[in-house]
Amino acid sequence: MSTAKVPAKIKVANACPRCGNEMERISKRAIDKIINILVPVRRFKCYGCLWEGNRMSSENG
Repeated sequence: MSTAKVPAKIKVANACPRCGNEMERISKRAIDKIINILVPVRRFKCYGCLWEGNRMSSENG
């Protein structure tokens, strides 16, 4: 039996720009879908400080 530890996930990309808490993905608004045609973005919300907005995505969708 192996006792190697699995490294914890680093969620730097999901850190809130205002307070640093982890954010959750939320549904895109119509304007976000239009923006996403030109620039891949994802919509997030922080439930710590209630910041809500788009973040750049490395994937389109």
